[in-house]
Amino acid sequence: GGSGFADTRRVIERLEQHGARVLITSEADLPAALEQYQVSVRPHRIHHLLYYADLFIGEGATMAAEAAVLGTPAVFASSLELGYLDELEREYGLVSTVEGDDRQAEALESATAILSGYDGTDWDRQRQRLLAESADITTVIVAQATAPGAGRSAVDA
Repeated sequence: GGSGFADTRRVIERLEQHGARVLITSEADLPAALEQYQVSVRPHRIHHLLYYADLFIGEGATMAAEAAVLGTPAVFASSLELGYLDELEREYGLVSTVEGDDRQAEALESATAILSGYDGTDWDRQRQRLLAESADITTVIVAQATAPGAGRSAVDA
């Protein structure tokens, strides 16, 4: 039941006015007027696209978070409020979340402000801080799996 942009064509026009090359990835079929912007990216390559992008703007929460963790500025426009994106915005400034009735206009304002002053430096610094302050889940799992008594159930004990 969530929604993001009311007029995707207007979003594209505004971003192009600020010199952006717009690429759209979509799980759904796009209207004919937007097909020229659609790119087909194999799922295992999507993070390459996000990493090298100057900006992510969209309705996909997961993609916004993934862009942020890669150090790419992200603007998430949706009627949904999600805690993990709020943290990425509040604590690290890596995501701009817009969720009110004027979310399209606010998302465009945020996106164009980012595009106007983007050089990647602040975003990479914030990304490095995020990574330094976050647990490496693989290390945690391996430590748990190799700890004395790991793998023993209560029945075995």
